Amino acid sequence: MISPDARFEDLFRRYYNRVVSYLVYRGFSLEDARDLAQETFLRVYKSMQRYRGEAEWQFLKTTAENLGKNRYRDESTQKRKGIRVPIADVPDPADPAVPADVAIERREETERLQAKYADAISALPLRLRECFLLREQGYSYEEMAAILRIPLNSVKSRLHDAKRRLRDEVGGADERHE
Repeated sequence: MISPDARFEDLFRRYYNRVVSYLVYRGFSLEDARDLAQETFLRVYKSMQRYRGEAEWQFLKTTAENLGKNRYRDESTQKRKGIRVPIADVPDPADPAVPADVAIERREETERLQAKYADAISALPLRLRECFLLREQGYSYEEMAAILRIPLNSVKSRLHDAKRRLRDEVGGADERHE
């Protein structure tokens, strides 16, 4: 009988490049794909005692896909926690021309609008919110289609619907995504 370590080495040798390629295809940079591939094989190694050796590629692909989704969710969550303040709206405390009460009013208005915007994004249906947040992270339409496993036209349509709903909810144009 072949030892679990030998089975793992064989899997790694045969499938590492394929896992990396799959993750790049899913929209990850080469560096991120390599990191995720390492995490994939680490997870597989930890479960080698239970692994029966069936459907090798499907097992590796599913593990890599789940880790990729987790990475995407983690990055999306971290991004949402931050508060965006346009630099033009941040009063310079050293500027004597800006009275303190005006500076406070500007900051409060900016915070109110950001909270309203964050609430509007959270209220979007999941399929629209996913597209919008991926675009916020700088993904191209093609990368978004690969990550979400939907046609390119669906990405465009969902993004358009998300922007329209945000404009309706928050008011005014969403200049960041025009």
